[in-house]
Amino acid sequence: METHQTNTSGSKSITATQRFNAFGATIAQSGSIVQYGYTGREPDASGLIYYRARYYDPNQIRFTQRDSAGFRDGFNRYTYVHDNPVNFNDPDGLVAQSIGVTITNTQNTNYYAFPSSSSTSSLASNIGEGMASVAGVIWNFPNSVVGATLGLAGVPFGAQVSCCANNAIQFTNNPLMSSTGAITLGNVINYGTSVGANTILDDSGNTMGTHEEQHTYQGELLGPLYLPSNFLGSTAGLLINGKQRGSANWNEAGPYSNPQTPW
Repeated sequence: METHQTNTSGSKSITATQRFNAFGATIAQSGSIVQYGYTGREPDASGLIYYRARYYDPNQIRFTQRDSAGFRDGFNRYTYVHDNPVNFNDPDGLVAQSIGVTITNTQNTNYYAFPSSSSTSSLASNIGEGMASVAGVIWNFPNSVVGATLGLAGVPFGAQVSCCANNAIQFTNNPLMSSTGAITLGNVINYGTSVGANTILDDSGNTMGTHEEQHTYQGELLGPLYLPSNFLGSTAGLLINGKQRGSANWNEAGPYSNPQTPW
């Protein structure tokens, strides 16, 4: 199963062509690189494909960030379209959607062109990543309690709660916060009265929501060490860069990068 893409000029002559396997890895390419590639989404210089909510790696056949929609799309929050790109697509990087026509192939056992690994090891990897995600949320739970307490304290004064996006329960319009600030504690994000998850953070187009989402992943890894790490990182930023979110703050380097990462 392959996807073909052809660009033509005004005179209808072919200027560029691309071929992808079923999962989006480039098989062949000629001419200048086109802006839109596999499934009509934009690849970057590294080969990752931008699916709005997160980036997809066609060579690893997985998203590079966990699904911010939580477990709505399955136990493994990194998987791409249930490992079935023929019958599903995921235009926003959140939830796989059926294309409406089921296609089967009983003649070619390598139909989906997986890398050389057994289905058993792939299943084990999926289960392992899913268990790690659940364990991270549990490990992060004490921080989440603090974040939820801050959010709930703001509800009588106008704060609003929503669930679940950016890998978190989100409190918006919280007057107990700086009006232009946001803070992530555990899997809970609190926003001030003048900002929200969709507020554009920088010239790269990153939003405040996806930025804070990276901090939830930090908390899932560090657990009770998350707050001390933030204190030390902010101190390093102030001393070296003159601002808390300076480049010396290791907790902010990844969330401010493009594509965004936890570290």
